[in-house]
Order: sequence, then C-alpha cells, then structure tokens
Amino acid sequence: MDVNALALGESAQDTWHWTIVARNSNETGEICMLVDKCRGTGRSTIVEICPGAHNLVYRMRWDDGIEDWAIRFPVPGKSQFTDEKVINEVRLLKLLKKHTSIPVPHVYEYDLDESNPTTLGAYIITNWMEGTKLEDVLDAKGLNDRRRMTPHGKAMLKWIYVQVAKLYLDLWALDFDAIGSPRLSQTGEIEVVSRPLTLYMNQLLRFYGINERGLPKQSRTYASSTDFIFKMIELLHLQMIAQRNSIRDAPDGREKFTVRTMMDTIAMSFIRLSGDNYGPFKLFGDDLRPSNILVHPENLTITGVIDWEFTYSAPSSFAGSPPWWLIPYPIEVLEEIGTRRFLTAYVRRANLFIAAVERNERERGTNLEGDRRLSIKMRKSLENMSCWFNFACRMGSKADILYWKLLDPYCWGSFADTHQERMRRFLKVPLRRYMIIEREEFIVRKLDQVHDYNRALRRTTNMRYEIEEPLSDGTTDTNDEDGESTPPIFNTNLWGKIFSSSLAELEMYRETADYSGTFA
Repeated sequence: MDVNALALGESAQDTWHWTIVARNSNETGEICMLVDKCRGTGRSTIVEICPGAHNLVYRMRWDDGIEDWAIRFPVPGKSQFTDEKVINEVRLLKLLKKHTSIPVPHVYEYDLDESNPTTLGAYIITNWMEGTKLEDVLDAKGLNDRRRMTPHGKAMLKWIYVQVAKLYLDLWALDFDAIGSPRLSQTGEIEVVSRPLTLYMNQLLRFYGINERGLPKQSRTYASSTDFIFKMIELLHLQMIAQRNSIRDAPDGREKFTVRTMMDTIAMSFIRLSGDNYGPFKLFGDDLRPSNILVHPENLTITGVIDWEFTYSAPSSFAGSPPWWLIPYPIEVLEEIGTRRFLTAYVRRANLFIAAVERNERERGTNLEGDRRLSIKMRKSLENMSCWFNFACRMGSKADILYWKLLDPYCWGSFADTHQERMRRFLKVPLRRYMIIEREEFIVRKLDQVHDYNRALRRTTNMRYEIEEPLSDGTTDTNDEDGESTPPIFNTNLWGKIFSSSLAELEMYRETADYSGTFA
C-alpha cells in the first residue's frame, strides 16, 4: 500500500526538529555528561554516531581503556511509542539475560523523563556491542546472490545459519501464558503485562497516518492466538478505511476490500493448523533480522543481537515460521519474477535454515515431540503455507501482494479467478449482497478522501467512481445466484512440486554439509 506522503512529512518534520536538538546536545557536551554521571568516573568522548531505522546511538569512549558504552535514543517521528518502546526493551533485555545465552546489551541505566540534561527524551545506556552487521557480511561476501555462490560461500552460509538457529531455539525454549510484552516480576517470574508492540503498529502511524485510537489499548493482552490474529487482520481493515490514500482507484479498492474479506474467511483454517490456540506462546521479534545481528568480521561468530523493541510473546505459529528475511530480496519482487521462482528461492533457503535448527536440536538432545520441536513446526509451516498467512497478518503493507500471489491460489485452487468471482463463489447470497453494497459505499467515500488527499498535495487527478465490469459469464456480484460458502481447499499442486524438489536438494546439502570453520 502506498505511503501517506502527508503523514510521512509530519513524521520527518518531527525527526528533523529532534535531530537539531540532538546536534546541540552533542556540541554542548550534555550527552557526554549524562553518560559520565551514570558511569561515575572519567570523561567520555563520542567516537561514533549510528543512525538506525528507529533510533540514534552514540558510542562513548573513555581514556582509561575500559569497554565502550552506548546511549540510544528512540527518534521521534521514526519511533511512534518512544516511552513504551524503551520500557518494553529494558524489561525484555533483563529477561533474556536471565533465561537465555543470547549475547544482548547490558542495561546500565534508562530514563523516560524529558527533563534530563539532553532534553532528548527517553534513552537507554548499555555497553557497546562489538561486531559487524550480519546484513553487511552477507552482501559483501555475495551470500545474497545465488549466482555468485561458491562452495566456500555455501559452507559460510550454513555456519551462519547454525548460529542464528541457536538464537531462535533459545527464544523457542521460553513459554508464555499470554500474548503481549513480557517482563520479570518482582519475584523473578515471567509475566505478560501489556500489549504486544508490533512493528506494523509503528508503521501505521509513521507511514500511513493512522490515529493511535484504533490500536489496542496499552494494557491489552491476548489469551488466545485467535483473538490476536483477528486483531491483526482488524488492523489491515483499519488501514484500508482510515488511510486517506489507501486505494488508487475503484478497481484497486475492490481488490483491497476483497483481500481483507478473504483474510477473515481463511483465518480460522490457518489458526487450526497450529493446534495450540491457547498457548504456550513464544517470544517473537518483528525486527530480528541480519541488520540487528552482529558478527565477528573474520570468523563470523555472532557477537551480539540488538534492537529488541518490537519483540513480544506471540502465537507459536509466528515463531514457528522460517524467518521472513531468508529470501535476499523484497517481497515486492513477486510481481517481477513470478510465484514459482520466488517460492523456490525462499524454500531453498528455508530448508537450509531448518537443517541448521535440526542440527542444534540434536546437539542439545532435544526430546520434544511433534510440533513442540521448532524444526518440525517450521517444516509444517512451509508445507501448509501458514508461514505466508502469518507474514500477511503482521506485515500489513505486504498483505495484498502476499494474499493474491501466494495465499489465494493456494487456498482456493485457481490462479485465474478475479476478486468478483472470489466474492461470488465463496459467500452466500445475503452476506455477499450486504458486503458488495458495503464495499461500493466504501469506495465512493474513499475516492472522496483520495481527492482531498491529492488536493492537499496540490496534485491534479481525474479519478472517478467506475461501476465494476461484469464477470466472465456476463453476471455481476450483485446477481442472486447462490455461491458456495466453501472452506479453503489448500491446492498443493504447484506448492508440492516446489517443496519436494527443494527437499531433495536439501538431502544433497546434508550429505556435504560442513558447519564449522574460520572464514576470512
């Protein structure tokens, strides 16, 4: 979905004003004084400034040669929930320190008070995590380009996957009784006390101009996967309705309306596949990706994992899906390279990653059975396509392309049907007639909003409401022929071929696997 340029401009303005204050605080030494006060000895110097997607980090150094520290500020405009984000991450880092072996920053101090000497708002002071971003290593060594992949590169990739798989298994070992943001209680027990702060929620405000009133209340937690997933789908509806420029024209509006209607329709079929609606729930990071994983530049050993602010206890199907970042190009390339090529590339990487998970499970002596084993859970999510449903639920801006290119043909068994045929074939007449009327009324209202949006940007447009074209048999959605309210058929013809061929390839990789070594 296109970004709201007006909302993005407001966010950018907030960021710009804050950046001016940050520059002044740097020049006057207020940032150094704040960190020096926390440390208690010596005078620090800022040796590196690291801007990120949501934060600005200063690397601090002292003459005594003891470890460097970092002070990190969530940047207004980029981060929409600065205080909540900081407190959630501090709580989570303490939990991870106690219950996992994941190398995460140690928190020395944090504060939410804007009256601190820098006037920059909330911050966290931690030790500095050494290492190179895994994302940069993958690019520099050609590991994101299959055409450049050498046998040495393949062994390198396997070694990286084995280490990352260990991180995922550490997270998988933790159980939660609710969906939300966890913390350690005063007695040291794990408890879930507030809403899951997702990356999509941040994007809704930053990029699309959605009002925070439409989001879950901060105290809201979820007792079942069903409640949470339908809330995520509700946010897809919210974006379509509330974003001023959510549609480009009437046909595009019908397409997007249909996607959200069909996501509602197929949701329970995918939720049932998970089999653990009421938990245990698992820790999941929306932003756990190579840019937030640090490695030693020579031997590629993981040295740290940073930026945990969008991590929460989630349905096990979220954590039990192979990572979305395994495919080295954006989801939008589905339009360019086609479904088969896209899925083949993803499944090849996913199977390598799952093999790394299996290796770690063997080394740990894991005795879990069935879906309680992470490798089996991930394998099943590939087989039944639930991973793509989960991606669509939580990656709202990608929901439309994921639905039409992957979920729709898998669930309903045809690559040819239009949105009109979908609505007619799978909804009973009374409901269909109601939804078609609602859809067309929505499109008329939305086109007025789009006109106002374009005028605010001083754009000219000749967009107008267009009556939908008839179906291939000459009828329209509003005809009274009764459709079949059919559950998804999960057509596996194409998917089965891709999956089985990739499994055969995986067996070949296993036979020649070399998961250790030092890489220059």
